[in-house]
Amino acid sequence: MSRSNRMQAAAQRFIDQKQFAGIEWQVNVAGRILTHGHAGAANADHSLPIPTDALYRIYSMTKPVVSVLALMLIEAGRLRLYDFLPKFNRAFAMMKVLSPDGTLAPAQRPITVEDLLTHRAGFTYEFITGCHIAPGYDAIALSEDGAVSLDEMMAKLAAQPLAFQPGSQFRYSVATDVLAHVIEKATGERLDDLLREHLFEPLQMQDTGFCITPDQQDRLMPMFGAVFFVTAIALTPLSSASAILQITPLLVTIGAVIFFREKVGWRRWTAVFVGFMGVLLILRPGYGGFMPASIFALLGALFLAARDLSTRAMKVDLPSVTIALYAFIAFGFSGILIIPFNSPMIAPSLYQIMYFIGASTFGVIAYYSLVISSRIGEMSVISPFRYSRIVFAMLLAIIVLGEMPDSFTLIGASIVVASGLYTFIRESILNKPQ
Repeated sequence: MSRSNRMQAAAQRFIDQKQFAGIEWQVNVAGRILTHGHAGAANADHSLPIPTDALYRIYSMTKPVVSVLALMLIEAGRLRLYDFLPKFNRAFAMMKVLSPDGTLAPAQRPITVEDLLTHRAGFTYEFITGCHIAPGYDAIALSEDGAVSLDEMMAKLAAQPLAFQPGSQFRYSVATDVLAHVIEKATGERLDDLLREHLFEPLQMQDTGFCITPDQQDRLMPMFGAVFFVTAIALTPLSSASAILQITPLLVTIGAVIFFREKVGWRRWTAVFVGFMGVLLILRPGYGGFMPASIFALLGALFLAARDLSTRAMKVDLPSVTIALYAFIAFGFSGILIIPFNSPMIAPSLYQIMYFIGASTFGVIAYYSLVISSRIGEMSVISPFRYSRIVFAMLLAIIVLGEMPDSFTLIGASIVVASGLYTFIRESILNKPQ
């Protein structure tokens, strides 16, 4: 099989497995096209063919483009690797470094152009998992509005602390955005004009730019994805929403006292609160101002607590299997209701069907067990064990996804486990026959 045929076969496998809707490629050698081709379609339901001369969003491939422009300016003597960032914007003159333990210290030296080129400036992105300054970026919506000018973006960024001393570490970040700002200040020209003059026109990249013209719109590849998931992480910080949801055990315990007159001593209250503190240590939620969309997470916690309390209140002669069955029917009906608001439906692959079957099987067993425990056990005793879901999720992340939690996550998980174990051991002692 030739190389071209192997590329076609490999691309088609990804399409068949539903990992991509369409793939297009072209290999150039010494100015001539060695091979090119495409597989799949422009959208998920394969109703739109890939257009001729399709336009793709290149996202972070903007970084090498801007970096090449910076190197050209350095070569021309208009910019230097050792130039300090405050030379171009005084707002970055007195940067602070925030340590993971919360202490602030002055930056030992200014950020340089070389730091920006090599992502060693101390900046980050709001989506960098485990980065202690990322929630601050999310709180000020640093990268949310693409129409904001670089000057406006830099004004917000300069007020945020750095994650580490300039030059001491590498971290993928908004450093290239800052480099683009430096380029504009060093030349007195707009970035898009400079790129067009020095790169796009000489290389005949007539379809590359930050915007498209009306006559190009029919060639722009559409975007599709899990609408609700993207909306959720766009409206609120993921860590904040998760942390809000973890108040469910506390709400259940409060509800058990109010509605079922359960006696909850100070030790059990302490176990609930300590478990919640462990969850907060794992999630480290953002410290920004209140976001109205956080109400949805709070409502989710309230309804989950109401579900558990309602399960406890059901008649004893109603079989737990029946309750679990009705719950899953409701889940299915809810899924049907949100179909019009979600992305187009696609046929799952065999592997995905196997995952669905496995998830459904474990889900049924887990929910049935939860129903039984909610009906026969004290809700205030069961509640602390809900925190353990984060521990199991972490184990799955390590085993299945190959992720490695940081020290804060491990400490928080230990606290969560200790909280549940304490409650379990104490109840065993109290219920022990005298």
